[in-house]
Amino acid sequence: MYHLKEVLMLVLFVFLVFCLALIAFMLYQKWYVGEERKNFSMAKIYFALVFFGLSFILLLVGGKFGDDLIDKQFEGQFDEINQKMDRNDFERDPYHCSYILGLERYGEKEPKLTDKQFEECKVKEAERQKLRDEREKLWEKKRMYKDIYMFGFIALLWLIHGIGYFVTRKK
Repeated sequence: MYHLKEVLMLVLFVFLVFCLALIAFMLYQKWYVGEERKNFSMAKIYFALVFFGLSFILLLVGGKFGDDLIDKQFEGQFDEINQKMDRNDFERDPYHCSYILGLERYGEKEPKLTDKQFEECKVKEAERQKLRDEREKLWEKKRMYKDIYMFGFIALLWLIHGIGYFVTRKK
């Protein structure tokens, strides 16, 4: 759920965008449509500055807000997996299974472990690998969400610039 601070930031962001759009419209009315057509090139400059400012503010505020929103969405899931992996590591792995299974890969076997303990190590290491894979899939999903968000955000900025271009072009 959203916190009050986040909602207020979003409302402030929308208000700021509205104010910038209003300023841009007033500049457009004054220099482009109004009587001062001789200042058309100046109007284009002001209009471009307002649109670039709007884009910059959108990029900073919207990018940070979206990034934080995506991080919060996945925060609990990562914490849960990390707790499963880190929960009293020595108690879960009294035989240091990662080390022992690493030795096994090179053909050595730890002499102080019985076959039953060695099999337990294999099971525990398989559980850990499953958690690692689950965490990696979650990271990929989070990265994908961030990429989709940023591509959508860039498309929005291009739309704003396109609107600015069509409004300021000569008729």
